Amino acid sequence: MCAGRTGHSEALKIDFDPTKISYGDLLAYFFRLHDYTRPCKDQYASKVFYQSDAQRRTASSVLAKLPGRPATDLRPAAAWHDAEEYHQCYHEKMRARTQPH
Repeated sequence: MCAGRTGHSEALKIDFDPTKISYGDLLAYFFRLHDYTRPCKDQYASKVFYQSDAQRRTASSVLAKLPGRPATDLRPAAAWHDAEEYHQCYHEKMRARTQPH
């Protein structure tokens, strides 16, 4: 059972090619996929971890243009830790378990 007391956030690490999609466009897509206005104080809170001052400025600009009141935190990226193996590709594993053989 997950009680959310580890201090970690559940996150997705994305390696992208800026010649194919800009950081701003990537963020715009991210904000279309979830409710960035929902205040949340646990590991599921909306957060953007930036890796440079340029990314921080871009994220701030994208957030400022969003409708509603964003509850998304902007934070510098820190050490990355992969989740346990049983959490990797979780939805695919659950789908495979429920598919008839």
